[in-house]
Amino acid sequence: MGSVCGSKSDGRAIEGREGETIAVPSVSSSSAGKGTTDEERRLASRRKAELDELRSQSFWSGLESDDQSEEHTLEWLNAIIKEVYPRFNKAMRAEILPMVQQEVTSKITGLSGVSAITINSFDFGSTPPVVGPLDVSKRSVATGNGQAIEIRWKLRWDSDCDINMKIQTTFKEFTMGLTKLSLSGEVTALLCPIMKVLPCVAAVQVYMVSPPTLDFQLQGTFRSMGDGMAQLLTGFVRNGVLKAFQQQIVEPNRMMILTPVVKLFQGKLEMNASTKVDDPTSLKHPRPEILAEIGAIEAKGLTAKDWNISGGASSDPYAMIRLGACNFRTKTIKKNVNPVWGKEGFSDFLVFNMRQQVQVEVQDDDTLQDDLIGRLPPLTFGEFAKRAPEDWYDIFEANPAQLATDKGQGDGERAATGKVKIGYSLFAFSSDPETVKNPPNKKTKGTSFMQVQVKCLRGLSEEHARGAKVNVKVEGENNYTKGSKYVASKNRSDADATSQRLAEHLILEEHEAPETVAKVSGLDLETVHAIIRQKPSFTCRWFEGLDIVLEDAMKARIEVEVELKGGGTLRAQTSSLMMISHILQAPDMTFDTTMRLTHAPSRRNVQRAQTVGTTTSEPTPGTPAKRGSMFSQAAHATGMDKVIDKAQHALHLDHRDLEIEHHEVYDLEVTFSLYGLTPYRRELLEPPSLGPSPNLAI
Repeated sequence: MGSVCGSKSDGRAIEGREGETIAVPSVSSSSAGKGTTDEERRLASRRKAELDELRSQSFWSGLESDDQSEEHTLEWLNAIIKEVYPRFNKAMRAEILPMVQQEVTSKITGLSGVSAITINSFDFGSTPPVVGPLDVSKRSVATGNGQAIEIRWKLRWDSDCDINMKIQTTFKEFTMGLTKLSLSGEVTALLCPIMKVLPCVAAVQVYMVSPPTLDFQLQGTFRSMGDGMAQLLTGFVRNGVLKAFQQQIVEPNRMMILTPVVKLFQGKLEMNASTKVDDPTSLKHPRPEILAEIGAIEAKGLTAKDWNISGGASSDPYAMIRLGACNFRTKTIKKNVNPVWGKEGFSDFLVFNMRQQVQVEVQDDDTLQDDLIGRLPPLTFGEFAKRAPEDWYDIFEANPAQLATDKGQGDGERAATGKVKIGYSLFAFSSDPETVKNPPNKKTKGTSFMQVQVKCLRGLSEEHARGAKVNVKVEGENNYTKGSKYVASKNRSDADATSQRLAEHLILEEHEAPETVAKVSGLDLETVHAIIRQKPSFTCRWFEGLDIVLEDAMKARIEVEVELKGGGTLRAQTSSLMMISHILQAPDMTFDTTMRLTHAPSRRNVQRAQTVGTTTSEPTPGTPAKRGSMFSQAAHATGMDKVIDKAQHALHLDHRDLEIEHHEVYDLEVTFSLYGLTPYRRELLEPPSLGPSPNLAI
């Protein structure tokens, strides 16, 4: 099935003092750029007043007392944000711009008349975000010692951005620019693992449990392309910006900051040589708590959005369900205000936090731009899961900020635009192989879950170690990581990747003494110790997780390849490929391995290989030059044939390979964790790991 997982998005309410809800007005992007109206001026004035009020009421909500005196406000924090904002702006531009460009480019493929959209400038402006109020609480987690400190704060960002694009069509060039960008939501910082040595916190993980609310104003000549095309392009830009933020910071995607004294040791974090903490991948991308099967079963009494002579008023409805960074769209039911989607309206969602919002919208499917029929008021997953497994919900034609205000005032008197019946089933994860062999009955095809932790790779040059993407192909679907980062090796010796690979194998797997390996390799003992501790040749790093729901784990096969940014592909050797069912034999169904990759042969080399009867690889430009193996010379000089035999077995080489030079072989460290599904007990809906404990005193 592949990885689990737009449309319109409006303002969202921000909580003020003592739970007061401040409605954030929505600025319609479709009306922007047509001149400033009295209504727009009123909205701008109201927005400024709300921001001033938010600044004045920003305080620690974790205080034991009710004293909200000046020393407890968050003006100090907003002042810090203002000072670091210029660097934050530059960093965000570097991360977000390529994602927005890629998303917008992918959307225009096949769009009639439009050949390219190019982003000419991308700057978030000089106005920093404003945060507050802030809440601090304890939380139980599945990593480290099980304890964490959770900090949550509301964020509001009214950016005077400068984002300009060029739209190239068959006949003419048009411009599109974003001059105002409003973003709001709740940000979480998780301090964990908590340790007994200074500085007591190993890492800080920053993320949003739900996508931010996004509004913007557009200007430019693109509006002369016609209302339909202008609305379509506006939607592309909105979704591109929103998706870029989701990929960076919306659960399960997290930004991780290591404290300065924390280092990597054999793929794990350490405070010192004897204190290992956790795999950084599990911190950046934790395992979900629940798999939820959520679906729109049917709807009734929907407002008609279309009119035709033969059939009168009607709609072409479909439902859109969102949870965290994932979304699912049902099929469209033509000319029906009482649609039934049934089992086809369900999809699998991964739940990482009970505060994640369940968002359901019903839209009227139109050719140019879909019309909102209605949406659910704001609902957290914790609130949603307390309702009956199948229940009717009123939907309203209003933006999220208005619905949040209604909810805070007892739902108000807003008229519903229909009802939708939503169902759910909850499943827990199990490490028992029997749960994979005998999956539960479900409405969707997903029967088990696999998380792939992609860590690091060795053998690439600096040029190709940047921006490489790992693709884990399962059941015919591609699952990509983000681009890799290059981390320079701190090892100053001349030990090549082959020497490092052999040293690791002989010491960690064959249990040879470091002194013996140093004698055989010709490396000094300090270098051998550094190789084992730091794995310095693994300079291409991801530390990222991929979540994959499987249809039939007993038959599925894993294929792994690395796509290099400058072109070229590394592919797992045949001996490294495996059936997912093999993971059943591993302890707790978790398989930690180093996969051997080689260059995928080009068509020219395949033809040459067929001629001479061998398979060759085409080296990637920038790959470190081949060199003779120092192990071969040193081992033969000392007569240590036994060690050589072990080295041959580790690399699958013959004597000729060792005596001349090694093949271009790359090592990818990856962990596969397989889980079966079992029905989730409703009484466990609020375990300590899913929600914060009472607030800490600050």
